[in-house]
Amino acid sequence: MMNKNKKRKVRFIGKAMLTLGFFATILLTVSAGERRQMDTKTVEKLQKKGVPISSQLIEHDDGEIYLVKVEKSQFDTAILFIHGSPGNWSGWKDYLANQRLFDRFLLLAYDRPGYGGTSIKVTPSLKKQSDCVVSIIKEYPEVKNWIVVGHSYGGSVMAYLLGHHSDLIDKMVFLAPAVSPEHQQPKWYNKWAKRKLVKSFIGGKMKTSNIEMLGLHEELALNEPSIRNSKEVPVQYFIHGEKDMIVSFKSAAYWQSLGMDSVHYFLKRKMNHFVPWSDPELVYKAILSK
Repeated sequence: MMNKNKKRKVRFIGKAMLTLGFFATILLTVSAGERRQMDTKTVEKLQKKGVPISSQLIEHDDGEIYLVKVEKSQFDTAILFIHGSPGNWSGWKDYLANQRLFDRFLLLAYDRPGYGGTSIKVTPSLKKQSDCVVSIIKEYPEVKNWIVVGHSYGGSVMAYLLGHHSDLIDKMVFLAPAVSPEHQQPKWYNKWAKRKLVKSFIGGKMKTSNIEMLGLHEELALNEPSIRNSKEVPVQYFIHGEKDMIVSFKSAAYWQSLGMDSVHYFLKRKMNHFVPWSDPELVYKAILSK
């Protein structure tokens, strides 16, 4: 049995590691700077590699959505990638550059409100977040089938889409998604980052993320009845790992409790939170499965 002193030491080390990780993220956020210029360079690099990629701005009620698309030909099926919190479209660049995908689909990724080139202000409202997705879908009336892939908070947005716009989507791929109200209570560092002194030190992306995280529990709880009452439920793939230290692995059990028959679960013991980058082949398998 571990004595009290050892337990305290373990707790201290755990909190210290979390704190160091938090500040490392802050520093990375501050040093990122000119995000729009970086995005332009990323697009140009992919173009030089022969990827048919371009960017556009889509008009929305509250501003403009920055969207990147890979369009080799006119396809009737599109894949829309939704990033987490914090993040931006370029987190999906390896998928956008994958010929297995762009030979068969229109590929789209965008910056959510508060991030990158999107001029819409940050919002904790999952309705407003999903309204951006609906605007993107409406921009492409020629597309008949939609596959939506979301990581972490991107999965939260997808949960709202499932409850309110499931008729627009044919397949959903959830990657380590933040979907359980019970397990998305604000963490200690979210509450800490609300303080004025701390706010003055953290970068814009972390402030944006914190606003989203503080309201997520309530937003997910309000959305749950809509999911349970949804009559048209698209095919879903739910990918999560037990080693996830950011979004509780118990989210999978919560999703199972909603009683949807159309969900395929890929649950791995050693997989962490960063599924799009640690397990891309599993993601491709889910996207390409019929």
